Amino acid sequence: MSFNAESFSASLYRADGRCPHELARVGGMRPHNSPDNVKSELLAALRSAAKLREYAQIYISTNPKNMVSCATDLECGGYATNDRWLYEITLDGSWYMLTGIPPVKRVGGNLIKLFADSNDLDSATRVGMDPGASTEEVDLAFEVPAAWIRVARAPAHSPRGGEEFDVNWGDVGEICGEGRCSLR
Repeated sequence: MSFNAESFSASLYRADGRCPHELARVGGMRPHNSPDNVKSELLAALRSAAKLREYAQIYISTNPKNMVSCATDLECGGYATNDRWLYEITLDGSWYMLTGIPPVKRVGGNLIKLFADSNDLDSATRVGMDPGASTEEVDLAFEVPAAWIRVARAPAHSPRGGEEFDVNWGDVGEICGEGRCSLR
């Protein structure tokens, strides 16, 4: 399914209880469950505005485990609290905002937006959705490699109290402590 597509780059934010050392160990951020069915669900939902609206609403209200939930703002929908790390994820390179779909508004009036690493959804390997939530939520139906996470902010209650770091994934020990997170 081909769309009109506009190339774009974005910075997204994720509040997460795991320190950089833990993320380095697993290679980044992953959905809890496999995101494999998301693309086929989106293709089916795109066949009607009502289905796409319903699909986006489900993702906002049920917090499914097959996406990595992020935000476009530093508050992360209120999840960027004193007890969580805040990560900046950089999407750059070949990303496309899919603009050839009919404008679909979810309940509340905000537009639903889709983006992918291809302007052809059938050949895309990574797909994301901005469901139009007031929380500035963006859902990523793919694993986020550690290399895309460029900045981390320590939890305010930690010994590094809200300090921001450029993440060097080759040596996260300087941020977290050797071999384990000393900032919890």
